[in-house]
Amino acid sequence: MTDKYPFSNDFIEKIRLFLTKFEESGGNRGDNNGNNTANNGIEENIYFRDKKSVDEKLTDFLDGIAKTVEILTEKGESKEEILKNYTDCGEFLLNTSGSGFYADVQIQKINDGITLYCFQTPGGGSIFLFDTEGGIVMVDTGYGIYADDAKRMFKYYGLDISRLKFIIVTHADSDHCGAGGAYDVPAYMHPGTLEIIRCGNRAWGSIHESSTLEKVYTTMIAYFSHWNPSKEKNIRLFPEDSIEKIGNFAKLGTLPVGNITINVLLSDGGHQFGQLILYSEDANLLFTADTLMNFTSFDTSRRNYNSIADFLVTSVNVDSELARKERKSAVALALEHEAKTGRKCLICGGHGTISVLNSEGKPETLGSVEHYTPKL
Repeated sequence: MTDKYPFSNDFIEKIRLFLTKFEESGGNRGDNNGNNTANNGIEENIYFRDKKSVDEKLTDFLDGIAKTVEILTEKGESKEEILKNYTDCGEFLLNTSGSGFYADVQIQKINDGITLYCFQTPGGGSIFLFDTEGGIVMVDTGYGIYADDAKRMFKYYGLDISRLKFIIVTHADSDHCGAGGAYDVPAYMHPGTLEIIRCGNRAWGSIHESSTLEKVYTTMIAYFSHWNPSKEKNIRLFPEDSIEKIGNFAKLGTLPVGNITINVLLSDGGHQFGQLILYSEDANLLFTADTLMNFTSFDTSRRNYNSIADFLVTSVNVDSELARKERKSAVALALEHEAKTGRKCLICGGHGTISVLNSEGKPETLGSVEHYTPKL
């Protein structure tokens, strides 16, 4: 095989290992209590899990990596650096799951009936849990490879995940939807998110839909992070668009979360087509997904890991111009909220800490952050 590709045997065997671990994971299938349900007859919704052997998948994936090398070397990057980013990604995810898992945690009381938890996982997006009197609501799921680790963490914090009522998926990147299949509950998302999950191309619906870099990156992160999105029987779709607006964003509908109402808004599609933004005026909450984040709250390991995606696709945003526009709109909505209510708007970004805008309009961490490591 090394004769066919400009890769060392060591590199190929590392990629084979990551694919084998994906196959062995079974997609972290389980019910809300963490019990394995792989043979329960429920249809699977794991689009990167098919009848091809590991060797067949390896060949297809190496073909894609070879194309990525060709494209990025033409842009001036070295082959060695390109290949290192692939192996660094797989090794990081394996090393930060199980005994290597950790998270940074914020606990924010919203009102007498609701407490919001923000769990920043090692490499992927934040998982948010609303603990309400009527049950738990999850916003984004994290990577599939962290599903069992997350369930143990929830239990540590006294969160009975069997009380999970539903999930809101902000967008189709695997660090935001990739563990949905570990929970047998409704998962609300935009129709575009479902299409991206189905086709396995994070740039679907954007100006870079035909990008080889985007397609190969989506394949890589699906394999390495043990992609396991929600089963289709559980998926609930919002309307595609709406003429009603809140700020500059179309309002697609509302969802009750305990004693508050969440407005479901549609982003401009700069980070990804179909990405949702969630807003509650009464609760002073704005979930901005990957549109607006507090980058200063990233530790070195998260910063380094997130640079892998930037390197391999040249930008994590599928449309940089639209991404700039939607960031400005998100900040404007938060400032409008503060001017209208006299209360700070809590910015819950897709990565990083829960924050508030400072006098310069930039996010600053709200309250204290504690570090969690598993007691295995």
